[in-house]
Amino acid sequence: MAARRPVLAPGRAAPTGRVLATFRRRLGGFAIDMLILLAIVQVLAIVLYAQVDAESAASRDAALVRLGVANLLIRFGYNWYFNARGWSPGKRAVGLRIVTAAGEPPGVRRGLTRAAGAVLSELPLWIGYLWAAWGAGCQTWHDRMAGTWVVRADESDADPSRPGDDAGR
Repeated sequence: MAARRPVLAPGRAAPTGRVLATFRRRLGGFAIDMLILLAIVQVLAIVLYAQVDAESAASRDAALVRLGVANLLIRFGYNWYFNARGWSPGKRAVGLRIVTAAGEPPGVRRGLTRAAGAVLSELPLWIGYLWAAWGAGCQTWHDRMAGTWVVRADESDADPSRPGDDAGR
């Protein structure tokens, strides 16, 4: 009889030895990050539309296209930067970290994979994100693609690059 693999569920240890994040806590961090991104894109929209000729439909359409492209690039860049570091402002606010199986921050390559995977997770009605609610290891599709887990942060997660950051939050 084959040995059973332990079930990975919120509150249980991930392969990293850390406690997996609950879907609810992940959702809270995601909401904070989305609000930050929304604020950035809104400022950009104000700047772009201030330059639009009110009488020209072509000018409005061009501004809308520029805003759409800028939105995608800003979101991708934000995700890539913070995924590589192992935290985002939203995750940090709710006490979460992104780690590899070795318990380390993902780094640039995994951060890129996770950011690109996040785009794929959004396409079919965000099901790739929702997968964390019921999938094995509480992982989204982009977590699986990058080989990462979202876990609860603890005192050992202090960021040495930030002076005075002794709580890791």
